[in-house]
Amino acid sequence: MAGQIPFRVVGPAAIWLAAVVWTAAAASGQQPGVPNPHAGEWSLEFRVATRPGGETRIASSMGDDVQTVNLLAHLRRPSFTVAADGVVRWEQREGGQILWDDFSTAAGKSNLSDCQALLRAEGQAIATPAPEGSGRAYDRRLTLNLAWAGSSGSGQDHRGVPFAVTLSADGSKWITNYGTAAVAYEHSTWDLEQSSFQKDEISPDVIRETTVFRASRQKTTETYKFGHPHDGFPVSERIEIKHVRYPQLVPRG
Repeated sequence: MAGQIPFRVVGPAAIWLAAVVWTAAAASGQQPGVPNPHAGEWSLEFRVATRPGGETRIASSMGDDVQTVNLLAHLRRPSFTVAADGVVRWEQREGGQILWDDFSTAAGKSNLSDCQALLRAEGQAIATPAPEGSGRAYDRRLTLNLAWAGSSGSGQDHRGVPFAVTLSADGSKWITNYGTAAVAYEHSTWDLEQSSFQKDEISPDVIRETTVFRASRQKTTETYKFGHPHDGFPVSERIEIKHVRYPQLVPRG
């Protein structure tokens, strides 16, 4: 019958049902009835690059070889979600590119490689209630640990001999023409405060909120090395993370 509640849970069954709902919410890190402050779509763009022209070093003890290295890594995650407890954790083997160009004066050629990117992310999103009158619901902060390395791809060595690189099924080894090697990760740790916040009314009763985290810095590579002695080299890192959410509004009228 229209307008009639089809059934009602009463007595011990009602208590049991409430306990199940509360337990499920607690397991997700979210209080019952409280919306996930991190709900919405997140995205990441991360770039690592040598300066224009690359880095040049003497590459032999006799000084008869000079190498110039150019590195460009572009890693992206077009979409990911964050649970109510704010934990960020995922891994991907596509969605990025790492280019390496190491020119040797002694060889007269470059060691080149073009690989997909292997990217692991772990972190914590924090949302605290914003001051009244700020125009936003939350002030946001994000800590993020990125580990990245080359995945499958191809290239050529200083002799001009082509080679292929394949990532093992478990993601722990590179397999090449020359044998296998353990995957070595570069690490990048960030503690990010929101850089900008924008609220747009995209249609009646629909609001879009966009929070952007953006930062850049200089650092020295950990696993990418060249020269004599063999050592890391300076690169610039740039990161941008966006969070887009559509808060529920009470319809007008």
